[in-house]
Amino acid sequence: MVLCVDITLVEKDGLYSLIDIWQQSELKEEKRPAQWLKIDETKEFIRYISQSKNLHSTQILKIVQEGPNPDIFVYWQIALAYAKYLGPELYTRVDQIFKEKLFKQKEEIMTIAELAVALNVTPETIINYVREFIPEKTSPGIKTLLNEIQVTAIKIAFDKKKQLAKSDKSSKAELKRPDLIRINRHDINGNSIETVNARDLWEFLESKQQFGDWIKNRIEKSRFLEDTDFTKFHNFMKSDSKARIEYYLTLDTVKMISMLENNSKGDAVRKYFIERDNTLRTLEQSFQIPKTLSGALQLAADKTRELEEAQPKIDFYDQVGNAKGTYSIGITAKSFGLGRNTFFEILRKDNLFFDCEPYQRYIDAGYFVVKIVVINGCTHQQTFVTGKGLIWLQKKYATLINSNKGAQ
Repeated sequence: MVLCVDITLVEKDGLYSLIDIWQQSELKEEKRPAQWLKIDETKEFIRYISQSKNLHSTQILKIVQEGPNPDIFVYWQIALAYAKYLGPELYTRVDQIFKEKLFKQKEEIMTIAELAVALNVTPETIINYVREFIPEKTSPGIKTLLNEIQVTAIKIAFDKKKQLAKSDKSSKAELKRPDLIRINRHDINGNSIETVNARDLWEFLESKQQFGDWIKNRIEKSRFLEDTDFTKFHNFMKSDSKARIEYYLTLDTVKMISMLENNSKGDAVRKYFIERDNTLRTLEQSFQIPKTLSGALQLAADKTRELEEAQPKIDFYDQVGNAKGTYSIGITAKSFGLGRNTFFEILRKDNLFFDCEPYQRYIDAGYFVVKIVVINGCTHQQTFVTGKGLIWLQKKYATLINSNKGAQ
């Protein structure tokens, strides 16, 4: 009898140990991995996996010598096939482990480039959002994958900033930025900060000093700190091999330097940025741009409640309930302060779900949709909550949600 209560899988470079799986079976010598790999059906299956997944042989099978006996590591579908060969109980448990692993992998759903295309912006714009929300995702040399929570937060922040920009433009019709002064964004001490090129500021202020002398004097006199008040880097010009140093100043630094110039040009720059700060502060208070992932998700929930309170029910359903967006069960559970598995248990207990899928009457009511998703080349059915369903669930479990938030 196979004991599969506490099955574990040994993983190395994305492949799984066949010896480890065999050791958790009945340990029949004739069913050792080496014997199974000699079977014609096994060879044909491995060949099919390699061709259908377009994988090199080293990506589906490796022999590793880390002790007195070699181990065999294989692609997950091959490991699952071997578990099935060893017996139904072991196969069932290994299959469950892989499903759980695939669910975790599924949460990482978008690259920066894919999200940029979805929002019709440049990848650099998304990178700035990632730096603001999740700076740990911007490590050099690491491909950035965003999970569903992060994508949701960035989308909400993006929509809010679009509203902010639109209102900012209309409310500042009389607020003209001084010529040559362009606002950029640069990484300063791990944060994406608005900056102005010091050379642009120097040209606008019409200083009589050489740029290098002027900026060094200003930094020294005001005791500005690198990576706090400004950042700098070497810019190699195309005309020659010499590099010139570019300084990018925070907006507070720009205001200070402009004041020190003690002329009309400096007064114009300082006045512009002070008025701009006041306008942005007022707009941010109105739009409540989220600063964190949890803040973005909370904003979505708060906006839903505001719409419901401010409009008749039918208008609310038209604006939110018919939204095209859908939410996974995991994301919905997290927004309610629940774990995914706990929420599934609640849905089953209340006869909304059978196993991991909703009963047909709730699908027909428009609360859930079941989609076919592709994970690692395999198709699976997955349940999503609609906008209408999210509202319905929030009402149905309002007491539970509020108690969980109170506990947190």
